[in-house]
Amino acid sequence: EEVNYCERFLELCIDLQAQLPTRRFLNTLLLDSQLIVRSALSNLAQREQEGHLFCELLKMVKFYSKFEIDDLEGDPLTETQMLTVHYDQVLNLQKQCFAHFKELEELALANISQVDSRDSLLSYLKCLNNKRLHELAHHLNLLEPYDKARYKSSFLLEVLVCHHESRQSQIDEINSMPLYPT
Repeated sequence: EEVNYCERFLELCIDLQAQLPTRRFLNTLLLDSQLIVRSALSNLAQREQEGHLFCELLKMVKFYSKFEIDDLEGDPLTETQMLTVHYDQVLNLQKQCFAHFKELEELALANISQVDSRDSLLSYLKCLNNKRLHELAHHLNLLEPYDKARYKSSFLLEVLVCHHESRQSQIDEINSMPLYPT
């Protein structure tokens, strides 16, 4: 019954993401609550049998949350505009690391293409303890202020990586698909 509820909730999120009037509000709520990260790290997502549909729906929510549409205006974004948004996020990460985290100076001074992949971000951020990860997420306005290690390091790492990793463009995804069914 609980699994069914979770699946229906993700379906509701998908429906709200697909509609322009509700999209901007839901994206703000998803970012604030870190629903995608929490769901991906949940026990249900780890189960093969019960969690299969849940994982598929979660992929759809993630896809629609990063869809190439301006949340405020509802206009389609070009690939260049999407790259600019991504580069601004990574640049903000680098600025915060340079200003507040001396142990991440290498990350702060690296080229954006060196730090925007999942593996490279994880390798840079693993040197931070739980409190420092939370402080970094707070400086980036991803989480509320630190209070008594409320989150595990795995969650904090996933929040930071998911927000700053590069995404594959939709055109590249479509071009990588086979032309004929296999």
